[in-house]
Amino acid sequence: MEHNTVLPFGTRIVLAQVDMFGWLGRDHHPEPSDVGFVGVVVGNCLFSPDDDSDCKENVLGGTELTEEHAVCYTVVDGTGRKLEVMNFELEVV
Repeated sequence: MEHNTVLPFGTRIVLAQVDMFGWLGRDHHPEPSDVGFVGVVVGNCLFSPDDDSDCKENVLGGTELTEEHAVCYTVVDGTGRKLEVMNFELEVV
C-alpha cells in the first residue's frame, strides 16, 4: 500500500511484498521469506525525479509525495535486524 506522505520515524510497519527485480542497490534488501517482517522506521531516503542526487536522507515525516517519488525506509525489528523497504512494499500497522 502506497502512502502520500513520508512516514515519521517510529512508525510501525509490516512488510507486505518484496520487489526482487527493482531497487537492487539496497544494502539490506528483503527476501520473499521476509514478508510479514514487523519493524519501526528509523531512517528514510527520498528519491525524486526533479533532483539529480541519489536521494535525500532522513526527510521529515509528513512530507508530501507525488506519484514520481519513491521512498526507501530503513526499518528495524525488536531483535535489531535491519531491512530497507520501499514505500510500495509495506503497510502501516
